[in-house]
Amino acid sequence: MELKLKGIPAIIAVVVIVAGLIGYRIFLQSDLSESPELRQQLETNLMSEITGDIMADTKAMKDAIDRGDNETASDLATDSLKRKVEINELEMKGSGEDIIVKATYTVHGPKGMEKKIGYFSYSHSAITGWRYRREVTSYS
Repeated sequence: MELKLKGIPAIIAVVVIVAGLIGYRIFLQSDLSESPELRQQLETNLMSEITGDIMADTKAMKDAIDRGDNETASDLATDSLKRKVEINELEMKGSGEDIIVKATYTVHGPKGMEKKIGYFSYSHSAITGWRYRREVTSYS
């Protein structure tokens, strides 16, 4: 089957294709900014930054309890509860199977907070939604 477009129908076809691509890009941007699913996935992945500290806090609490030092154990528990990761801003570049998400986030801990920037590879499908692939560098 051969399709020949000339004149006005060709122009209309090009406009429809360009509008579709722009519409898809706008859809992705709005989905990125309003997607609790993406934020939840990213927060879960970023929690790995504080998991080791939480495990160390837990071991130190257990040791303090074994020694009978309940005050130190209580202080360690309070400090451990202060640990969290908060995503401040998300930006996106790419589409479909090759999307790089730039996340500006804050790691909260007992000694204050630390602002960080990370880059993560995702893919997006209208059927499956956002899928985390891996952490990447800023050069990606």
